[in-house]
Amino acid sequence: MDIKSLKDKISFSPEGPVKIPLYDHAGKKSAVLCMEPGQSIGPQKGLETALLVIDGEGSFTANGENREAGKGVLIVYAPNEEYGIAAKTRLVVLTVTSEG
Repeated sequence: MDIKSLKDKISFSPEGPVKIPLYDHAGKKSAVLCMEPGQSIGPQKGLETALLVIDGEGSFTANGENREAGKGVLIVYAPNEEYGIAAKTRLVVLTVTSEG
């Protein structure tokens, strides 16, 4: 068993979003994504991705559709779905990706 504290991993930068890897094994990855207000990523396409908002609020886009989400909300993107994220407040997101 491997236990990690998310609290110890959270880190922000005025230079841009910070992605801190937590796990990478057999096609499955997880990371903590930390963004300051106004920072964004995407649009991009990738693997099936689940995002759990740990703290803050952001705007999540998929295929041109925009939705607001905050603490406790789970967002799931399908494989090859074009998506983006923009932080409205300091935003902390747990990301989980899978190749299948």
